[in-house]
Amino acid sequence: MQSDFFKVAIHNTGLFFIIVIILHFAPIFRNNKFFPVDLIKKFFFRSTMIKGCLFIFLCFLSSGCLPEKRTSQVQPLDLIHPIASLTSAALTEHPWTATAEWKPSVTPQPTQIQLTPLPTHPQFKRERIPTLRAEDASHVVAEGDTITIIAANYQVSKNAIIEKNQIKNPDLIAVGQELVIPAQIPDFQDPGNEILPEKGILFGPSANDFNISAFLAEHPQSYLTNYIEPEPTPNPEAKKSEQQPSFKARNGAEILYQTAIQNSIDPRILIALMEFQTHSISEKKPNGNQKKSVIAHLGSYYEPLARQLAWAADTLNEGYYNWKDKKTNLWILNDDTLVAVNPKVNASTAALQYLFSKIFGAEDWLYAISKNGFSLTYQQLFGKTSDEFLSDPEFETSPKLDFPFAAGEIWSFTSGPHVGWTDGTPWSAIDFAPPDAVGCNMSQYWITASAPGIIVYSQNGLVIEDLDGDGNMGTGWILVYLHVESRDRIEINTQVDRGARIGHPSCEGGIANGSHVHLARRYNGEWIPINQDYPMILSGWEVFSTGSHYDGYLEKDGTLIEAWYFKTEASEISY
Repeated sequence: MQSDFFKVAIHNTGLFFIIVIILHFAPIFRNNKFFPVDLIKKFFFRSTMIKGCLFIFLCFLSSGCLPEKRTSQVQPLDLIHPIASLTSAALTEHPWTATAEWKPSVTPQPTQIQLTPLPTHPQFKRERIPTLRAEDASHVVAEGDTITIIAANYQVSKNAIIEKNQIKNPDLIAVGQELVIPAQIPDFQDPGNEILPEKGILFGPSANDFNISAFLAEHPQSYLTNYIEPEPTPNPEAKKSEQQPSFKARNGAEILYQTAIQNSIDPRILIALMEFQTHSISEKKPNGNQKKSVIAHLGSYYEPLARQLAWAADTLNEGYYNWKDKKTNLWILNDDTLVAVNPKVNASTAALQYLFSKIFGAEDWLYAISKNGFSLTYQQLFGKTSDEFLSDPEFETSPKLDFPFAAGEIWSFTSGPHVGWTDGTPWSAIDFAPPDAVGCNMSQYWITASAPGIIVYSQNGLVIEDLDGDGNMGTGWILVYLHVESRDRIEINTQVDRGARIGHPSCEGGIANGSHVHLARRYNGEWIPINQDYPMILSGWEVFSTGSHYDGYLEKDGTLIEAWYFKTEASEISY
């Protein structure tokens, strides 16, 4: 840089002296009419200031003092050829070289967030069922509030709020508007009849042994036995590339089993509901009590069998886990009748009471929960219910778990604790995205087993691993891996060691915006929430919820990694 400066200085100085010499010998050319020296001397040497300006001008004119015009070293982007060719070229120059032994060049240092104190598990479970509110309450409408949401939070009927506040249009409430919430005054109390044992709705030990196909063979004329899933109507506005290339129809048994496995609900409960509601097991078609639906008429969208069973399973789960967390003190029936819950009923009985409250008014609800209602239908189909011994999990028995990806790889912690399957299940799952995830692309990375066990289910994007090795997903600890791509997915009945390959992360098996793996736990058929009683610890990192759905942290030795919805350095994790 210094040598260039001196070259410029010498160049400019030399040029200046040449001009001075020419002007010095100007008298020689005085008689030359073509060289008006006097005029030049008058103009250029009139004052000292002009001489200085001349020197500066000559310096810039020679370009030695001006910044040198730079030539860009960046190659222009080729916008003529397709983007695919650009991607291909990039991959050729920088090919993907990850293998099973791949290690990052530098182990990531998780972003440390200073929180005082370190995170604690929020308490979702109450110590006791809340007492009924005997007086009116006040609520200020916040952004996102609806009458339905407000009514659910205060456990009162929507119509009670509408009438109390003389709301003409319940769809038009304003942020900041103050509403009077009526007191919880029940019309009567639940009589407390036990419908099922404590954990009777769950996919427990005997549910695993129940053979759906054998049962339906005994009912050859039933609607469920002969049901074939109809092909969905194509969306005329959708592009061809957005439509599914093929449709494989499922029969009734396949839909029932898949729903039971996914939600961890005993299939016999769903069968009994179909028979009790519409005789769909003993007859060739639903009897019309719920129009074209087999369990509950919820509109044309919910008429297909798969949606009916999914709604019933999710509603049962919601009633079951809300009761276990002591969040419910009142049933609001379909006709706005308020029923005070009986604190002595068990969780499975409460789950069925909750489901029937969504369908029936007072008279029909009381019949459904009576000994001559659903309970009798179940016994006629499957015999008297047995109170299976199903203990609650103990943390000491929880197996040691690792992250569901290979050691040394850098994945992203994209979701903190959230629902295990659908909204009715507790916050029992977390998500991780692979390094090469871009939308729902085909990832080259592998989901790996977090613990040794045996694969007891592997289809429809879902892999279930039984950790006690008995092959019964209704007993002991199991791990749920969701969004596992069909390509290279592990087969059922495969014994796996810790770190064994399960399959590739994807969007298969449920709603997803990008390829990832969803990891959750069950014990004796029950979804296990991530909380203080049953913490989830992966490779020494403990999972914490912030109390907001999908938000949470990983914590180890005071270092925190926060979950981000998208991939970012702040959410990267390795072990």
